[in-house]
Amino acid sequence: MTIDEKLVKTPNESEAKTTFNNNRRFIKSVVLSPGSAKPKVGTGWSMGEIRSAGLTRKRMRKLHLRIDKFRRTVHENNVEILKKIKSIK
Repeated sequence: MTIDEKLVKTPNESEAKTTFNNNRRFIKSVVLSPGSAKPKVGTGWSMGEIRSAGLTRKRMRKLHLRIDKFRRTVHENNVEILKKIKSIK
């Protein structure tokens, strides 16, 4: 499965979701809902996920990826997605 196929899946499949905003493409993270533990689209990537993927805040800004400073969790599927994005760009 290529990175493009993973980006268009729904968050229920625990993969990243791509949204379009002002002709810009934003890749969203997938997090678990606190009440029901169901996957949902997050507002950004946690610093733990960013560090695990070997990225920095500066690099995240250049890639137009959002950082969620309130999240502390590290989801392995999000780390894998960030690693694939890093290798492509």
